[in-house]
Amino acid sequence: MERAGALPDYVRAPVGRYVAGPGWVAYCHSPELWGFALVGAPSADDVAGLVAALATELEPGIARHGSLVDVRGLAAVEAGAFAHFETYVATRRTRLAERVSRLAVVCAPGLAGAAVAGFFGVTPPPFPVAVFADVPAGLRWLGLQPPGFEAALAGAVRSATEPGDVRAQVQAVLRRAPHATPADVAAALGRSVRTLQRALAAAGTSHRAEQAAARLGTALAGIRDSDAPLTAIALDAGYASVQHMGRAVRAATGRSPSALRMARGDHPLASR
Repeated sequence: MERAGALPDYVRAPVGRYVAGPGWVAYCHSPELWGFALVGAPSADDVAGLVAALATELEPGIARHGSLVDVRGLAAVEAGAFAHFETYVATRRTRLAERVSRLAVVCAPGLAGAAVAGFFGVTPPPFPVAVFADVPAGLRWLGLQPPGFEAALAGAVRSATEPGDVRAQVQAVLRRAPHATPADVAAALGRSVRTLQRALAAAGTSHRAEQAAARLGTALAGIRDSDAPLTAIALDAGYASVQHMGRAVRAATGRSPSALRMARGDHPLASR
């Protein structure tokens, strides 16, 4: 699988690609197989970014598919992270049931894995869910045998969780502070501005591109997972106005914020 540069790239063309943030990877290996992985100790804010990426599999035109979630590398889970997953499932039950045929959860022994595996015991799933100790067993239950998938997923997780992944580090800062300048981000990461700029350039990105991606991710999560007014979401994401947010959302998804909100499934909302 190829890594998408940022969330907008993934939304536009997800098949055969993955997108990553601090502690997570969301992927579409093929039209028949989607999923995500959690590693380390992602915060609630990190998981909010993941949820924004997950909504891609519910877009119009996406075929019904199996999903595989790999949490073997998970060390801890913030309580607030589950609230994001709960909202995601609760507000999209109908669309999830239509798009996802089955969900396989691959987890290692331990409290973190058990917490994730037990999530659907508290939140009734809109599709069949089963827990497995390894990826091949999960794929067999899904009725899929994609060649090279396990190695591709492992490579995606490795590339997205390396300590030197400057894109993920910058994204984490910008989600907390959407108006942060290059100097602000460099200070937060303990680097000089010049060193940070060189690292971003080497990764094929820039402060401006990462700031745009962070704002879009925050906006999409707010539009799809909350009932907050669109103006409030735009300001929280760092946009100058709801019109600025609207242009960015439409460029990334082909739809307006109001259309995305009304397509949530079980809770269609009027434009605000």
